[in-house]
Amino acid sequence: MTSTPEIRSILVVRLSAIGDIVLTTPVVQELRQAFPSARIDFCTKSPFVSLLAGNPALSSVCTPETLSSRSYDLAVDLQ
Repeated sequence: MTSTPEIRSILVVRLSAIGDIVLTTPVVQELRQAFPSARIDFCTKSPFVSLLAGNPALSSVCTPETLSSRSYDLAVDLQ
């Protein structure tokens, strides 16, 4: 049996469309339940940052311009 590496950091990407960003909330909640100790960052365009900034399931919200060179164990592209 092979073991899978521990997921410690996750990047979720959804850049635009306000309704679609709101609809990603259940995905973020499920990721938090599945990986309770992981850092979960969300990357979106700047007009939508405030929609996500108060979400307790997220560690941080960034834009493509402010996305650091941090490496992630898992990326979830919801585009």
